[in-house]
Amino acid sequence: MPKMSDVVEVMTRDGGETFEKTTPARLSSTEDRSVRQAVRALFPASWEVGLRGLDTGRTKDGKLVTCGLYNAASANGRKKRSGIFRVVTDPVSARTEVREAADSGSDKLVAFSNCQALGLF
Repeated sequence: MPKMSDVVEVMTRDGGETFEKTTPARLSSTEDRSVRQAVRALFPASWEVGLRGLDTGRTKDGKLVTCGLYNAASANGRKKRSGIFRVVTDPVSARTEVREAADSGSDKLVAFSNCQALGLF
């Protein structure tokens, strides 16, 4: 899982990100699949990953931001993770990127706060 240093790097490169209210939006089936695949790719192939509570908004520059919750478990069920994620999809380039995925303490708080600043959740 990304550590806080990874999140900070994403937030500061290219001048950082702006967290302004988005307008409510819906993902197309292709965009929804891309979001799910991007989050799924954070875990080993043998893990089961479920997403829920997806909330999507459109930024002023037309990008789609999706926040949600994930649950993941290893094939044998011994390792489990649950947390919050934020994914940005650019409909023009069809690029989907996980910007935050957090499963502990302050990392979760940062991700949740960023999603709330975007008007999601």
